[in-house]
Amino acid sequence: MFFSMENNMWHHKRCDKEISFYKQQLETASKAGKASAAKRALNRNSTGVERALDSGSTVVQPTNNHKPITNNHKPKNTNTVAPPEGVTVMVWQDWLKLRKAKKAAVTQTALDGIQREADKARVSLQTALETCCERGWTGFKAEWMQSQPSHQDKNMGAARAIFGDERNFNVFKIT
Repeated sequence: MFFSMENNMWHHKRCDKEISFYKQQLETASKAGKASAAKRALNRNSTGVERALDSGSTVVQPTNNHKPITNNHKPKNTNTVAPPEGVTVMVWQDWLKLRKAKKAAVTQTALDGIQREADKARVSLQTALETCCERGWTGFKAEWMQSQPSHQDKNMGAARAIFGDERNFNVFKIT
């Protein structure tokens, strides 16, 4: 028979041995934990920070960062391109913000390219930069400013194709 009844409980020789071993390990671990907690309590200073084991060390925890913390690691990137004449401060600042947001460098070459395209489109640099800001463009091309034919111009083109010229179209115009 594997199990036997003793003191109104079932017992097995191997099971009793395993349970006894488990209880012994649990008691040993509990004693070690309590001893560790007591030792840590003795090593705490008045601020509650745990001291190192040797009395010659400091309470500051070591870090992996061996460089001092400073506020001037890198100089701020100052804009080297001066605002051009004829461009308002507000438009210039808006254009700088747009270029920064799009991660596009503000260079004299970029500004010269926009000026060249503005001359081709026969608009001022102020107007070109305003258009860039309004439309979220980092650059500017003259052909982007070409006016699209209006709705009425498209209708006149259709009238010419159908009727020959727009005078005949006006006859059929409903008012």
